[in-house]
Amino acid sequence: MKKLLGWTVASVFLLGMVFLTIPDIYRRRLINVLLRADVTTRRRTETHWQLLWARFYHHLILRIANIQMPIRILHEIPPGPYILIANHRTALDGLIMAVVAKRLGVDDLLWIVKEGMRSAPVVGGSLERAGHAFVTRANDPGDKQRVRQMTERAKQDGASLSIFPEGTRYTGSQEERENYRHLRDPKRGGLQTFMDGCPDHPIIFVCMGWRGLQGGKTIWDGDGLLGLRGQVTVWHIKLVPGDNAESVLDEGWTRMDSILERSDSS
Repeated sequence: MKKLLGWTVASVFLLGMVFLTIPDIYRRRLINVLLRADVTTRRRTETHWQLLWARFYHHLILRIANIQMPIRILHEIPPGPYILIANHRTALDGLIMAVVAKRLGVDDLLWIVKEGMRSAPVVGGSLERAGHAFVTRANDPGDKQRVRQMTERAKQDGASLSIFPEGTRYTGSQEERENYRHLRDPKRGGLQTFMDGCPDHPIIFVCMGWRGLQGGKTIWDGDGLLGLRGQVTVWHIKLVPGDNAESVLDEGWTRMDSILERSDSS
């Protein structure tokens, strides 16, 4: 029964994409054509569409799967746009980040996205039109250039930036851990580019703590997420002179590891 419900969640998502979400983006693009919208407006149309539907699927999936992930903001957050930094465990993390973005007043969010997403039907084209940076994870020199171009676009348009610095989902295995108990070691390059290009963007950490989660879950093994309880913790990190991506991630990841330790033991 649990496996069946997990597949039901995945099926609802796919059917919603086909019959609701995809027709909506074509409608929005048609309106832009008829109104002769400029390039920036067309780009923002894609990011607005992505965030809107991510929030819709977040609420739908969490309700069907009986998942509880309340968001706790630790203290007052300064005005955006922001640099959002999060850990990565499940296929739902992007949906959760869309809800966090709404809580922070963000409606234009640019991501570092794995290259494989470029070929995803419809969604890949939308990600490209939105101006996200596709990276290969293979030390391709072009990766840095694409991240730099996205950062320049964010500064020009007043968009926020987001990154999973672990680079991929953390599954909880011992082999993935070096300096932290509940996280992969973060990669610094993307964040350093963000900080260099958008030095006035406040830095926000987002910790997604899943209690009882075993492994890193994809949409196809969603039965492992059914009924889970957890918490999303959000805080702002204040920079001091001399801070760089290494010092920021060291401070943020140490705090996040402590939060996850308490979450796993509760």
